[in-house]
Amino acid sequence: MLGGPPQQATPARTHIQKTLAGLQVQLAADVVELGLLRLRQTERWIAVIRT
Repeated sequence: MLGGPPQQATPARTHIQKTLAGLQVQLAADVVELGLLRLRQTERWIAVIRT
C-alpha cells in the first residue's frame, strides 16, 4: 500500500533469516577449523620428511 505502515517480516521469514545467520556463523567456524587442521597436517608431513 502506498502511504501505509511499513510491512513487517512474517515470523517464518524471520525464523529463516535467523537460521541462515546461524549457519553462516557455523560455516565460518568450520572454515577456521579446517584451516587449522590443514596446518597441523602440513606440520606432520614436514616432520616426517625431515626424519
